[in-house]
Amino acid sequence: MSSRDYDHKYSNISALDTPLKPILTVQTARSRTLAADIEKMVETELKSHCVVADTDAFIDHYFNVSSEVVQNVFDEMVRQKLYDKVDRSWCSIPQESAKESEFYSPLIEVCEAIRRAYVDDKTEYDCRWFMSPDNPPKSQDQASSLIRPDVFLLLGMEGEGERWENELKKHNDNQAELIKSIIAWWLRVSVIIEVKRKNDPDVLARVTQLMTYLRQVLREQLDRWFVPGFLLTGTQLAAWVVDRSGAFGTQKSFNFHKEPKKFIQVILACSTLPPTRLGWDTTMMLWKTPSPVYSFSKTLKFEDYAKNAYTRQWVFTMPVRDQPHERESFITTKALSVVRAECMQGRATVVWAVQRLKDGKVASDE
Repeated sequence: MSSRDYDHKYSNISALDTPLKPILTVQTARSRTLAADIEKMVETELKSHCVVADTDAFIDHYFNVSSEVVQNVFDEMVRQKLYDKVDRSWCSIPQESAKESEFYSPLIEVCEAIRRAYVDDKTEYDCRWFMSPDNPPKSQDQASSLIRPDVFLLLGMEGEGERWENELKKHNDNQAELIKSIIAWWLRVSVIIEVKRKNDPDVLARVTQLMTYLRQVLREQLDRWFVPGFLLTGTQLAAWVVDRSGAFGTQKSFNFHKEPKKFIQVILACSTLPPTRLGWDTTMMLWKTPSPVYSFSKTLKFEDYAKNAYTRQWVFTMPVRDQPHERESFITTKALSVVRAECMQGRATVVWAVQRLKDGKVASDE
């Protein structure tokens, strides 16, 4: 579901047109974008385009998983001794810590245990939670900033899911060693968790860094409506969604130790929900022979992305003019402008040159 469908009672964002921002001067130069520049842009955008909602309503809206499934997974976490019902805490995840790094491995262990506890054979993607605080995901854009998210959910390409499992066995379930043996691309990052070691009641003051990562996903993945992310501060977790109109988040963070089922709900949702519920636009597919493929598909090969965003070809389906119940397809021949793809406000327009498709072929009259 697109954040355009976000319930109106949660949002007061104005639809007024806004002027272009100085970001153009950063991206048109081919020097690498600095993290500090991105943070300044995000801070500017958040001042007028940040909306919060009731925490429970927000989570149930965006991360909707049945209570029965959540209860079953919770019981499994207790059985595996990952959660202590007496102490009301996750056994291995620290409450607070002198170092952020002490959160990473325990957090990955729990997120992966939650993901594995519920198997849905209909899921259209392979995914796995990874930590990579020291190595940034790779980008095809040489000007991309070298920002490094702490924890992220990565989608596997053809054969990668099985290879990840084999590598993990080889390294005796050592998560830190596993990340050294894979290549993580921004094009495959689905969800991000930013970790801070201490509780902070002022969520908005700490959310800027998370937003820089979610913004990068929008920049790389042109077929994303929105991107979910989480801010973990000590024992607290806040949920956010960023799209090209702004940022939406929970009004208050919640204690994920004291409310384990809510934590299970959001992690499980990110690991299993249909792609449209996690922000993918299914009216867009990557062009490849003999047939197009969704970018989140587990059958995708990296070469299907082409060399960069300008040469990458997409197939769109759109309503036929004056016939809203009929649809027609178009193929992009090249991108004319993707310079504002990641913007969270203003004219965040991506422009392509396209040709109409008929029966899978370019129409002869185009």
